[in-house]
Amino acid sequence: MDIAEQTTASQSDASSIRPAKLAHVVMRTNERFEEMVRWYLHVLNAQCVHKDDNLAFLTYDGEHHRVAIARVPEMVDRPSGTVGVDHVAFTFAALDHLLLTYERLAEDGIEPILSINHGATTSIYYEDPDRNRIELQVDNFVDFDAFAQFLESGAMKRNPIGVAFDPAAKLKAMRDGTPAADLQRYDEDQLDPAIMGVLAAN
Repeated sequence: MDIAEQTTASQSDASSIRPAKLAHVVMRTNERFEEMVRWYLHVLNAQCVHKDDNLAFLTYDGEHHRVAIARVPEMVDRPSGTVGVDHVAFTFAALDHLLLTYERLAEDGIEPILSINHGATTSIYYEDPDRNRIELQVDNFVDFDAFAQFLESGAMKRNPIGVAFDPAAKLKAMRDGTPAADLQRYDEDQLDPAIMGVLAAN
């Protein structure tokens, strides 16, 4: 929807106006500014479009910035168990993109804190140098209708947590020829309550 269309909509029915997209995330940091910038550039395979002593704009697509990192020297580290944003998720186009990214990061010593099939997504979680969590994921369903059918099956009611997996094993299986659809299938019977402990530990 362009500006003219939004103006028309606002004149007729303001209740129908919604954001066009989620644009970016801003991270506040302290003396780990340079480390944070390097980490996000590497993890997201991003480029830096602006950087000065206290602010960096990073992007990985046509958006002018997807992640901004701001240095605020007086900031203190966040204690565990704090209310706030839990994590930010980035979606990849296909399972092989996600797993190859996992491999690239693992080769550089960046290991996930959790890898889990949530039903809707196959996801790998990481913590940045400030312990903010990000989720790298791929959608398990081709469209919303397929996801709706999954919800109607009751699978998420029976296992709302998800199923942990070994990304290295999944990558090997992919290279051995296992179809992505099989690797992304949700096995609701593998309920592991310990996963919730990892998700809630930050």
